Amino acid sequence: MARHALPNILEGTVWPFAIFYVFLFATNVWGALLAALAYSYIGVARRLIKGQRVSGLLALTTITLTVRTILGLASGSVVVYFLQPSLAKAALAVALLLSLTRAEPLLVKVARDFVPLSDEMMERPCVRRFFVHATVLWVVLLVVHSGLATYVLLNESVGYYVAFKSVLNLVVKGGGIGLSFAWFVYIARRNGMKVSFA
Repeated sequence: MARHALPNILEGTVWPFAIFYVFLFATNVWGALLAALAYSYIGVARRLIKGQRVSGLLALTTITLTVRTILGLASGSVVVYFLQPSLAKAALAVALLLSLTRAEPLLVKVARDFVPLSDEMMERPCVRRFFVHATVLWVVLLVVHSGLATYVLLNESVGYYVAFKSVLNLVVKGGGIGLSFAWFVYIARRNGMKVSFA
């Protein structure tokens, strides 16, 4: 599972993050934003040209960085800069919700980055329902995260906001992953699928 997930994690999160910080120190915040965004678009283009599947993490990173870069270039405000992740999470919630109209929702793409899901498994009605329900769960979590972070940013000091947002990230991501995992195991077992943790 780690061998399957690691290349997608590196491509979709680690490398854009590293490129952002290298360019932040080498140039400025705008150079860093543009470099990370360019890396993501090059990654998407490379996969499309080669006829490969665009990983869910890379797709999510590209969406998020696009929103942050547009907002970053449109303003120089510290509040607007810190507001970008909250707005990106809200945009991501909308993208997840809209992806439910597609044959393979965005959450399925992300899950495939971590776990090799067979087409046979994905055709099961209970698994398809799980991904619809899990998408709704993540939409709610992202909207709550975005709303709380924005409220604290606008009403507290920047130092308090940074500390609060770090804890909020852990709670929302950890809680979302834990709930999604437990929910999947419950649905799988309820529908006669064997779940092994070996």
